[in-house]
Order: sequence, then structure tokens, then C-alpha cells
Amino acid sequence: MKIICATDLSPKTRHVIDAASAVSRRFKGELTVVHAVDVPSAHALPEPIQTNWTAEAKAALRRMVKSVPQHDTKIGERVLAGVPDEALIRHAVEAEPDLLVMGPLGKRDVDRWLIGSTAERVLEASPTPVLLVRDAKAFRAWSEQEKPLNVFFAYDFDATSDLALAFLARWVLDGRVELTLAHVDWPPEEYQRLGIHRTMSLTTNDSEVQAILERDLRSRVRKHLGDTPVKIVVEPSFGRNDVTLLRLIEKAQPDLVVCGTHQRAGLSRFWKGSVSLELARHCSTNVLLVPAVRGREEGISVHRTILAVTDFSDAGNLAVHRAHSLLPAGGTVHLLHVTEPMRRRSELGPNFESESETASDQLRRLKELDARLRRLVPADAGKHGIKACFEIAEDGDVAAAICQAAERLGVDAISIGSGGSSRLKKMIHGSVTQGVLSRSNRPVFVIKPPQS
Repeated sequence: MKIICATDLSPKTRHVIDAASAVSRRFKGELTVVHAVDVPSAHALPEPIQTNWTAEAKAALRRMVKSVPQHDTKIGERVLAGVPDEALIRHAVEAEPDLLVMGPLGKRDVDRWLIGSTAERVLEASPTPVLLVRDAKAFRAWSEQEKPLNVFFAYDFDATSDLALAFLARWVLDGRVELTLAHVDWPPEEYQRLGIHRTMSLTTNDSEVQAILERDLRSRVRKHLGDTPVKIVVEPSFGRNDVTLLRLIEKAQPDLVVCGTHQRAGLSRFWKGSVSLELARHCSTNVLLVPAVRGREEGISVHRTILAVTDFSDAGNLAVHRAHSLLPAGGTVHLLHVTEPMRRRSELGPNFESESETASDQLRRLKELDARLRRLVPADAGKHGIKACFEIAEDGDVAAAICQAAERLGVDAISIGSGGSSRLKKMIHGSVTQGVLSRSNRPVFVIKPPQS
């Protein structure tokens, strides 16, 4: 692991070098300590004065590095020229380290409230994961294998969090780490996403929602960390996620908090906020933020569960067949058909809704649809070790029902036919396939029937 540690040469940043040295020892990495010299009025000062200024900074940096116990770690030194945050970011781009370590503060001549601390400005633009060190004791004990590193991971279901989890995998798999994976949700949003239509609470998850969220979190953990034991925490919240996360962190008392960061700036941060920056500002412990630009390092994914959608047209039935051919042995295909609901909704309210058929007629129709789905399973599916499950959803919005079923079942991908509806139906109702493509955040395989 290639590590860069930034210092402003003040005594309070000695522990930052100490922590960087401990992490470097743990990974048998390469550590360089850097200091940025911002010479005021550089163009106006004589060159000898500028040279002397830089020489004094180099001597002070050398003294500080030698004061840190190095054990078997060789620590390099480098003095950069320029405003600290800008010089650090330039150096990170050029050197391409695996980790940038620094303290949480530092500021320019202008007050911090106006433009933010050096650490905050680096977090907003660094292409490299940044470790903000507040206490080096835990890293020393972890490096010397005296105790595990207690890590709290603030996870959200997005690509940024997955990239951060992939980066953390080396820490977890190479060393003794006790990991807690925490996710904060808002119940009404989850009910809508999963297509659960019943009375809900604004502040608590019911057992089904809680189980689905925990299942999906464990699935993400297995993808990156294998069978590593992880404590899963799902916390419903009404309000700001960062406030709830800070409360959970205070309760857990971890050595390190890890979070992905979108590095939002300007109006984007104003509208969407930045949970990662709030954690960096207000956590009383060490914080590691991983930017999204490291996405190129993610490995190849293997689909093991697919939702195959059919309207019993040729294109829909072909989507079921193709779904089976896309899976390896041991995979599962969930066959789904969406039908019109028995109850007709009324704008006047639920008391004015009408039933389009009797309960016995509905039961008979559902049994017929289930039988049709079962007949679509290829005869040799069992021979190839592929299992089939069957689901019938009643919803007037077919695209929404498909996306909600994919979320409830936690499938890896969706297989759906294209061309199953006439041009007139597409003009009136729109394309269900297009609706799924625009709404789902999962891979979608669109199967077109062969041209006659």
C-alpha cells in the first residue's frame, strides 16, 4: 500500500504521522510524509529568501519524522510548494497513492468558516481515499496486533458505498477488524420501493421491511468480504440521516468510521447535502472517506438470481427462456407475471372501490396463471441446477410492479421481453420495458424476439 501523510509541522499533527506509520506497517507499505510551503508574495521575495524558507521547512519536516518511532518502516519526506490543499491534491493526482492521511483541521489565512478547513477542501476534490486522524492509539494497537480495529461503516445502497466497501475489503481480510455495517432508512420510502401496500409507520420498520434490508446488506457484504462476520444495523429515521448516523456512532464508540463520498460541490451539495462531510466534521473519532472515482477497481459480477418477466407473449416467454441460459448452476429464476388488480381503485376513496370479480373467480384465475408460468420453465432447467420460483403481482402500473418485485426479491438482474405489445398499445399505455429501464437501478436484459 502506498501512503502519503500530510503535516503542517505543528506538534498536534505528530499523531497523524504516527497513525500513518502504523497503517503502513500493517500493510508493509510505502509511506511518504509531505508538507506544503505556501511562500507569501513569492514573486516579490528575493530567491535566496524563498530558498531559505523551503530549506527550513525541509529541516523541520526531517526532525518531525525522526521523532516518530519507525520500527521497520522507512518513511520518506517531501516538501511541496503551494497552498496546502491545492498542493496535496496535485501531488495525489501525480503520485497515485492508495491512501492520503491527514489531520481534520488546518486553514488558510482566511477564516475557516468562509472557505472550510484544509481537510474539508481536500475531501471535496481528492482522487484518493482520505483518512482523517483524531487519535492514533487504535491504529498502533491494531498494527502491533494488540487488539482488533473496531470499524463502523455507514452504508447506503449506491455505487459509492459499494466502492468504499471494496476498498475496505483489504483492511478486513488482511487484518483483525471488527466491522459494523449500518444503514439508515426512511420507512415510507422503503414501502414505496418494495411495493408493500399496507398501513405503515413513519418512524419504524415492520418485520418484512427490516428483514429485506438486512438480507440486502448481508448480500453486499458477501460480495466484497465473503463470509467475514459482520454486525448489521438497520435504523429507521425520520429526518436527516447524518444525525441518526452520528447517534449510532456515538453509541458504538468505534476506532474508525468509513463512508463513501460523492464529493458534491456547489448547488448539488446545497440540494442533496453531504452525509460524508457531516460525519468528517462532527465525528469524535477517525474517519475514512472513499471517493467514487475508484470505481475502475471493482471486479466482475456473476448473476445468480434473475427476475424473468412475461406477459405470455412470444417476447415475454423468450425472456423467461433466456433468463435460464444466463445463470450458472445453482442459480434461481423468479418468474413474474403482472395482472390487473381485482379491486378497481376509485378517486372518491377506498369505500367506493369495486371488485371486478368474486374471490372464487380470482383464486381460479391466479391458479391458472401460476400453471402457465410453471409450463414456461425449460425441461432441462433442473439438469443444469437452476431453480425456479413463481410470483404473480396485481397492479395497474406494470413497470412499477416489476421494479418493486425486483427489490423485494433482491435479484441480481431483470430479464424482460421487448415487442410484446402492439404499436397502438405502446402509444396508449407506453412501453413497460422502457418504464423498467428508466426506474430500475438493477441490470436489465431486454430480449427481442427473432425477426420472422
